[in-house]
Amino acid sequence: MGGGTDFPEFFNKHEGATLSATINKFVYVLTNEQPAFAKDKFKFTYKKTESVDSVTKIQHPVVRKVLERMSWEMPLNIATMADLPGGNGLGSSSAFTAALIQNLNSRRSINIFGNDLARESIFVERELLKEPGGWQDQLTTTFAGMRMYSYFGNDFAPSQNSLTDVNIKYFSRRMILIRVPSTRKGSAPAQANQTFVEKHADSSFLKDLSSQTREVWEDINKNKSPEIQFRLLQEGINFSWTQKRNWGSHFGTNATTTLTRKLTSLGVKNMKLVGAGGGGFFLVAEEPEIIRNITDSLDSRLLVHFEMHSEPVRTEKYV
Repeated sequence: MGGGTDFPEFFNKHEGATLSATINKFVYVLTNEQPAFAKDKFKFTYKKTESVDSVTKIQHPVVRKVLERMSWEMPLNIATMADLPGGNGLGSSSAFTAALIQNLNSRRSINIFGNDLARESIFVERELLKEPGGWQDQLTTTFAGMRMYSYFGNDFAPSQNSLTDVNIKYFSRRMILIRVPSTRKGSAPAQANQTFVEKHADSSFLKDLSSQTREVWEDINKNKSPEIQFRLLQEGINFSWTQKRNWGSHFGTNATTTLTRKLTSLGVKNMKLVGAGGGGFFLVAEEPEIIRNITDSLDSRLLVHFEMHSEPVRTEKYV
C-alpha cells in the first residue's frame, strides 16, 4: 500500500509512506571462485549462461554494474535461481540486486545489511542503471517483515516489524497470489508509473494515499487482534487498488479485467494487482471459505500459496 509515494518525484516534495510485507518465496544468489587459469574469468548462469573474460563484457546490467562498482578482478562464477519467475511485480529484481551486493561484500569480509544495503541497492538500480521506479522494493527485501516505510527529502525510515507468529498464521490462511496469465514487458509499466507520479506529484490523491497508509499502519499497531489487523489490511488493499486503477491502461489490461470478473464471481471483494502493472499477480485477502472457492475453481498452476516472512537478506555461506 502507498506505492507511488516512494518515488523521489513525490517524496522530495511531500512525505511518502508505503506498507509492505515479505513472503516465504526467495531469490538465491550463489558465487564461487573461478580458477586463475580459467579461459573465461567471469561466468553468470541465469535463464542463459554468460562466459566472458572481462567484467565489461557481461550483458546482465545489474551484475556488470555491481562488479564494476566494486572494481572486481577475481575470477568468479555466479548463479541465480528463484522460487517464482521474475517480471511479475513481486520485487524479485531488487531481491537479486541486494543478494548479489551482500554476497560479494561477504567475499571481502564486509558485512552489509540494513540501511547500507538498501541504499546501495537503490543506488545501483535507480542511479547507475537509471531504472524507473521507487524505493519500496529495495527496502522491503532488505528489512523484511511487515513494516511501514517513510520517505522524506532524500531519506527513508523503516518502522518496527509488526509480524508475529500469531498473525502470520492467521494471515496465511486468508491470502493467496493468483497469476495474471500475461507477463509485463520490460520496464514500460514502471516508466508509466514514474511519468504519472512526476505529473501528479502535487495531487491530492497521492497525498491522500500517503496519509491513508499511515492511518492504516497506526490502526494495525493499536489493535493486536489478528482479526482486526486483517480487516485493516483488507481496507488498505482496496484503497490502494482503487487508486492504482486510475493510473493508466497498464493496470486495466484485458487479462486483469477478465481475472477481476472471475474473482468477483467467486465472492472476492478484497484484491489488488501487485507491482508496477502490466501483468504479474493479484493478491487476494479473504476469509478461508473464499480462498477455498478460488482453489476449487481456478487452475492450480496459477495459484501461489505463501506465508509472510520476517527474515531479511542474508549470506549464509560461501566457498
